[in-house]
Amino acid sequence: MQNHVDNSFLKTKKISLRLDRPLADRLQARADRDRVPVSYLLRHLVLRFLGESKDKEPPTLPVPRGVSVATIHTRAEQIQGEFRAEVCALFDSFISQGLEPKEAVKRVNLTLKDRKHPWATFEVVSGVLRSQGRFRGLGKRVSANERG
Repeated sequence: MQNHVDNSFLKTKKISLRLDRPLADRLQARADRDRVPVSYLLRHLVLRFLGESKDKEPPTLPVPRGVSVATIHTRAEQIQGEFRAEVCALFDSFISQGLEPKEAVKRVNLTLKDRKHPWATFEVVSGVLRSQGRFRGLGKRVSANERG
């Protein structure tokens, strides 16, 4: 009698996909924001585009044994909060050095990229700063050169 061999991996097919840089960056930012792998997000988007998941919930990632979903959500919120605090602290430090807001955002992003942070994109950083109100009032600032 033969042992049963799991061949479920044979039912999938790996494909290669080339995307232009801005689209790939947007896709990566979305995956980072949703805290899922890019491949998971792509699969969901393709299924939705093909209309095969109309009345279905998007597939969920498995929860490790012994860990509650609430614990995972709490930890995710904590990590996001730490990231927001770090981004704001870096931005405030660059602004206090006299940099313009746009340049400060670039520097924050470069600092995060140097640390190999997975959320280090201009869109994510500027989105965090906007949501934390860091851009309010900065556009009306008068530089020292303009004051005379």
